[in-house]
Amino acid sequence: MLLHTSYLSAGADEPHNYYFPAPDKLLENVEKYHLQPGIDKVKKGEFEYAWNEFAFILHYFPNHPQTLQLIGDLSLQMEDNARALKYFERALKLYPNEASTYALYGVFLHKAGQPEKAIEQYMHALKIDNQPAEYHYNLGLAYYAVHQFDKAYDAAQNAYRRGYPLPGLKDKLISKGVWKSDASTQTG
Repeated sequence: MLLHTSYLSAGADEPHNYYFPAPDKLLENVEKYHLQPGIDKVKKGEFEYAWNEFAFILHYFPNHPQTLQLIGDLSLQMEDNARALKYFERALKLYPNEASTYALYGVFLHKAGQPEKAIEQYMHALKIDNQPAEYHYNLGLAYYAVHQFDKAYDAAQNAYRRGYPLPGLKDKLISKGVWKSDASTQTG
């Protein structure tokens, strides 16, 4: 595989926080030459090539949210969940104050059949930033998966109060008889 490294400048070969500026259009170039090609390789079933593209991005931007999600999904598709763990753990070690990384790790763990561990990650995310409705919603789904319906209900209430648009969690809770009519939350 040919890696496009000609755009890397001096000092660029170190990890950068996705949420802060990087030198010399590094983020733009890394995404241009590796993100879409990796996505295209997944569509063609060329998983190892796709993995290499995503790993390249995560080398330079360990907490790149789209790439973390993609590498997590790819590891699930490849039935090698452990392979993605090191990328999430590295991102959290280098940038422990980014709530979205914990939330993405939670999504990955939940998809990997580990909702208890997902709950831990969502809780970390919410300690850093408790505003995103999606974090509360995903926490509710994880609580639902482990049959902690009262906690799932509380998380759902928080999500819907913050404007979360999808009724799936509410519907699940209604089917279990847990949802209480509440004028404070209105969902579709």
